[in-house]
Amino acid sequence: MKIGILGDEDSGKRLAHHLNEAGVSAEFISPGLRKNPVGFLRLHSYDILHGIYMRRFVFLSLIFGRLLGKATICHWEGTDVMKAIRETEFRSMGLILNRFVKLNIVFSENLQKELKNIGIDSVVWPIPVDSDYFATDELPPMPKEFSVLVKVADDQLYGSSIVFELVKDLPNVKFLVVSGQDVQPSWLLSKIGKTKNLTYLGWKDNMLEIYKRSTVLLRLTKHDGLSYMVIESLALGRQVVWSHNFLPHCHYVKNYGQVKKAILEIQRNPKLNVEGAQYVRKNFSSRYMIRELIKIYNKCWYPNNTVLEAEEADTVFLARQTLSHKYQ
Repeated sequence: MKIGILGDEDSGKRLAHHLNEAGVSAEFISPGLRKNPVGFLRLHSYDILHGIYMRRFVFLSLIFGRLLGKATICHWEGTDVMKAIRETEFRSMGLILNRFVKLNIVFSENLQKELKNIGIDSVVWPIPVDSDYFATDELPPMPKEFSVLVKVADDQLYGSSIVFELVKDLPNVKFLVVSGQDVQPSWLLSKIGKTKNLTYLGWKDNMLEIYKRSTVLLRLTKHDGLSYMVIESLALGRQVVWSHNFLPHCHYVKNYGQVKKAILEIQRNPKLNVEGAQYVRKNFSSRYMIRELIKIYNKCWYPNNTVLEAEEADTVFLARQTLSHKYQ
């Protein structure tokens, strides 16, 4: 079985890495396809095409792949679900694509319910945590300097206005700010240098060291699924202040007052979030989640669309593909 992954670069490369680590042949192929339309012919060399983050490019690629007779999967991350709910054109693309793909996957149950409401069925497959976050049994200690890690974008989806109010109201709290890939938050860049407690780090491919420098992850999204940053922060025992309550062991907040109160309470007692780390390591490890994804792939790839039970799917896969011993 050979997997071609396209769409969101960060998620796509992570997934390809996890699958190759498990002995499954997988490749992130988006850049080549975008630069050279003739590259669409490369889709013929894959058994399964896995598109991550539904958008026009993924829409066209998966439809073309299905016409080539390939098993196709559309993987919704979160913002794309919100667009499908709010925008007629985006929703229409999703509904058309739904007729072509073998399966829709979402990161969380709330996204599954939202897609169901517009006529798209899906299965839930949460985000695996990279093995780097489980390198040792001992959690990295909290940093000596209390700091809050935040992700922002140029729009208000990530609570930018609240973040800046916090920066002004809490001058003794250090804020570390990262942005999405290819995002330049103009409102934030204009503030750099004017507030001593705010450090803009831009986009980071590897967040491990940034998490270690952080005491708290602050995530104030208007719409969300299961976030990489939330799961990774919990895996390292960091406290998480979040505008959604999809996971236990986080501080759930709904307004500015609750956000400020949560941060000040954590600052008074910046202890490791041991319970959060244990929960994530049990439920979101790459070892466990990739095995679950392999079962999903088998359901899509097995001849005649036969739906296999979990144990049977493992048997079929192992007959065709040799997994490394740590995934067996």
